Amino acid sequence: MSDGLGWHEAFLRGSAAAEDELFNQFQSDINRLQEFAAAGGVVHRGFHAKTIAGIPDATFIVEPSIPQSLQFGFFQPGKSYPTIVRFSNSISEIKPDRERQGRGIAIRISSDGQFHDLLLSNSPASHARDAIQFMAVASALANRSRIRFLIELIRRVGFFETVRMLFVLFKSSGKISSVATETYWSRTAYAFGDSAARFVLKPVFQLKSQAAPLSEDLHEELRARLLVNVVEFVLFAQLYVNDASTPIEDGSVTWKETDAPPIPIGRLILPVQDLNSPSVADFEKQLEKFEFNPWNTQGNIRPLGSLNRARRVVYQASANRRNRD
Repeated sequence: MSDGLGWHEAFLRGSAAAEDELFNQFQSDINRLQEFAAAGGVVHRGFHAKTIAGIPDATFIVEPSIPQSLQFGFFQPGKSYPTIVRFSNSISEIKPDRERQGRGIAIRISSDGQFHDLLLSNSPASHARDAIQFMAVASALANRSRIRFLIELIRRVGFFETVRMLFVLFKSSGKISSVATETYWSRTAYAFGDSAARFVLKPVFQLKSQAAPLSEDLHEELRARLLVNVVEFVLFAQLYVNDASTPIEDGSVTWKETDAPPIPIGRLILPVQDLNSPSVADFEKQLEKFEFNPWNTQGNIRPLGSLNRARRVVYQASANRRNRD
């Protein structure tokens, strides 16, 4: 078993100053995408615009057997924390659930007056190797013409990388039967003190719900499920092994479980409830103002890699634009 040590980060364009200059440009890119995707004059998140469901009263319980090397921040053995959850569709526009798109989960864990955000998607790796590629796609998406989208993307990342990314995006954006039965990955690494790890969130076995057709309305499917059953997930950590199999700076590489075996570190529990109750409906409206960010964490836990370093700036710019009106 790896100890997660020996990792390193590398700045885009060779220095922190050059990378910061690049990230400043990304702020205008994400705002342009938000304005392009705005519906009825309402500006949404740059990505994960549509809320599938909000859970105001979840619980996160840290595994008593969590390794000592991961016992930082709120990851303290046996501790239980009030938690809120947002399930979402990944794209920047509000589209029906039946259309091809990725899915995500945002988990906000409250501890000692602070909160910690975990953001995960239902594909094990990103289409983008780094923040430059990710924002190239974001910028190109702000075009109604598919030809203009392709021209801009090829101009920014090259023909072969464009083909690779589009293939990954297509492959990772299929239909699903329920957000409660999906596996979610952080796709980027985090430092736990001197160790580095990625997160994986796996569902505990769930019976099929009696709700409606697959992918037609994922909110109603989850509602039907939570009316009668608790929904539970297990959070795992995969420790860094080496730059080849578990790179810090290349988000397009899947950390295979054969290389980095998942270690259980916590449980997420969604209690029985009615997602259409007035209180939950009010909570979902409040969620639209929430500013989830992987940098919302404390206790010597730190996001790693250019994708995460860019998110610190880009997510804040997205939130500022969304909450400006």
